[in-house]
Amino acid sequence: MKPLTPRQSEIVELLALGLSQKEIADHLKISTHTVDALIRHAKDHTEVQKNTELVAWYYIRHYHLTLNLSPVKKALIAASLLALSVYSIIIDNNNMLRIMRPVRTRSSKTGKTRSSRRDEFGE
Repeated sequence: MKPLTPRQSEIVELLALGLSQKEIADHLKISTHTVDALIRHAKDHTEVQKNTELVAWYYIRHYHLTLNLSPVKKALIAASLLALSVYSIIIDNNNMLRIMRPVRTRSSKTGKTRSSRRDEFGE
């Protein structure tokens, strides 16, 4: 694995920060073709095939992360991700329930209340 040039490192860092190739080109005032070529060369140097792998490589190198995790650490990470997923599902379901909750309206003619369902468009 060959080291990246300073320009390739700069491009990979901007890619890791979430910028698109066009945004990188605009930021550095270079063409998108140049950005694409620099990314391709960086992938060749790091021996990865996808931009996401290149971003992962950047974070591993930049923050000195290791992929050799003990079974306990792997289990804690898996449990944390599962908890976040479940929490996200619960929040989404609560929002959906709030949208579909019956709304009580008062009829102006009779003065009686009646229930109606609201969909996400408020009808």
